[in-house]
Amino acid sequence: MDCFFAMLIFIASVGGALFGYDTGVVSGAMIQIKSDSDQYPDVGGMNLSNIWQEAVVAITTLGAALGSMMCGYLNDKYGRRWVCILAGALFVGSCVLMALTPNLTWLLIGRGLVGVAVGFAATTVPMYIAEVAPKETRGKLITVNNVSIVGGQVIASLVACYVGGMKYHDGWRYMLAAGAVPGVILFIGFIFLPESPRWLMAHDRADDAKACLLKIRKNCDIEEELNDLRESLQSSEGNTTWSDIFNDRGIVRALKVGCGLQLLQQLIGINTIMYYSATILQSSSNSNDLSPWDSKNITATCLSAAVSFAQMVGCICGMFLIDKYGRKTLVLWSLFGCVVFLIALGGAFVTTITQALPAIAMCCYLLCFGLGMAAIPWVFNAEIYPLQARAKCVALATCVNWMSSFVISFTFLSLSEAISTDRSDAKNHPDGAFWLYSVFGMLGYVYLKKNMPETKNLTLEEISHLFKPGDEEQVPILASVQQKK
Repeated sequence: MDCFFAMLIFIASVGGALFGYDTGVVSGAMIQIKSDSDQYPDVGGMNLSNIWQEAVVAITTLGAALGSMMCGYLNDKYGRRWVCILAGALFVGSCVLMALTPNLTWLLIGRGLVGVAVGFAATTVPMYIAEVAPKETRGKLITVNNVSIVGGQVIASLVACYVGGMKYHDGWRYMLAAGAVPGVILFIGFIFLPESPRWLMAHDRADDAKACLLKIRKNCDIEEELNDLRESLQSSEGNTTWSDIFNDRGIVRALKVGCGLQLLQQLIGINTIMYYSATILQSSSNSNDLSPWDSKNITATCLSAAVSFAQMVGCICGMFLIDKYGRKTLVLWSLFGCVVFLIALGGAFVTTITQALPAIAMCCYLLCFGLGMAAIPWVFNAEIYPLQARAKCVALATCVNWMSSFVISFTFLSLSEAISTDRSDAKNHPDGAFWLYSVFGMLGYVYLKKNMPETKNLTLEEISHLFKPGDEEQVPILASVQQKK
């Protein structure tokens, strides 16, 4: 990999880091934001009830759903590059707004706007990387973006740990403001990056597409790739509308699996653990009613960094395994482990409560999740749709992810109390919620085992044949040819 291409992947992955930071920072910040401002005036909290805590968390996912749906039009009209530039500007503006917010209303507006930016980045960055990456390393390079997402969550937890330990007045404002720094990098970096060659080709800019590929591929032969692109575009009829998409059996089959993967990623509870990890660990030590600066709560905040790091380890392992073992095998391994440790996490709250048991179970769950379920829904959706429908289909699948994330994150605190097995102290025993998520995981495992095809070692143009009626029999032949090359 040459220096230019490495820089391209790095800057693109900054979008993933922003996605991770701005969704993960709320975990540590919430312990301070929800505190009673009269009882703990130096903390600068807003005295939030459960429903308002859920609103502060969930409105970002609602904004992300809106942003991802807007991306279908924006990516088709203006290209991947300009959408990423817009995302960077939104990240910076919304982080500044949240840091300076005078009240809860403006905090919610800022969280909603950062969600729109997250939706732009989550939809566009994997698609951009998929369209510029060589087929042999496409899965690994898209997974780099996912590692960046989790890296952003780890950094958010470390910042929350540091700010909490230093006991800064209004410390949560510093946590939220820090997200503006990588936003500046994303904004400036994409100004100097090329547009996706596949987008350029789709907009009758063949010379620009060829120049872009030559710049990215350096000394590699690009004629075969250009020919595949031309053939793919010639088989399509102009701009693809939503009506065209839903009348195409092949695309609909792809959407069922792609959207199903994104839905399942949320139904197994990942964002309840990422958004509420500090709160869950706070519950495990019965420290909900203590000062946010109490040592137990600072410990809970710092332990959430270790929990996030476990997912990062899993993502790094997955990055090196995805192009060797394939998407389907890895996602099934990952899902099986998630189910096992969701059951264990629920059990940790039934036993004698200590912070250690839930923390260990959460780390094991996130390690398994990082192995496949973290990255593969994004990798798979960036690969499986034909070029003319890709932006709209990826936007729809991403919207499914964020809408389901909204429902899960907006209901977690209430649900965990409602179905807790300990009715005398339901607030500190969220076991039932984790067992419910494990049931969703079991059902998802059966569905994916039956319906998900393998896409490793195929070009994006070849993958589009996987779901076409009558063409899927040719795909194993294509895969074997590619493996021999």
